Amino acid sequence: MSRGFWTLRYTLINVTYFVAFCTIHALAAVFLLDRGFTNTEVGILLAVSNITSNKLLIISGVAFFIKILILVFATNMAMMYVSQSFQLFAYAVFIPAAAYYVSMNMAELDQVKGQAFVTSAITIGGVFSNLISGVVLDNSGIKPMLITGTVVAAVGVVIAIIALGERREKI
Repeated sequence: MSRGFWTLRYTLINVTYFVAFCTIHALAAVFLLDRGFTNTEVGILLAVSNITSNKLLIISGVAFFIKILILVFATNMAMMYVSQSFQLFAYAVFIPAAAYYVSMNMAELDQVKGQAFVTSAITIGGVFSNLISGVVLDNSGIKPMLITGTVVAAVGVVIAIIALGERREKI
């Protein structure tokens, strides 16, 4: 089939998608109010749908911090389970939010490079984390190692809030 056919087909698929998307998105409040939702519930639902990748990355950082903070004070398995449950909001949110952040903030030509930077940062962070944690664990024990991780996580959250709080043009 010719290239023109695929371009037309792709265009029709996009038009169909955006007709459906815009119908739902533009009239979401009216639809929800018609279904019996209160104004407060509609406001909350629409606010949640507007969470940006920046906000998700900050939420992820805060979840990492809370996870390790709970682990520092954990005295039983239940607290360890609670700590690990924050992984749902930490790493599970971080990976798609980081990919979305790159796609929204980097020029299309540089998006693969941006994903490579994210992967490299994760790898380098893991290497340094293991190195520093190992040294602290060998010399001081588990509690100081966890406290060091908590302090680093807190610094990371502060940096994320400062860096992601302002809106920038695409790089």
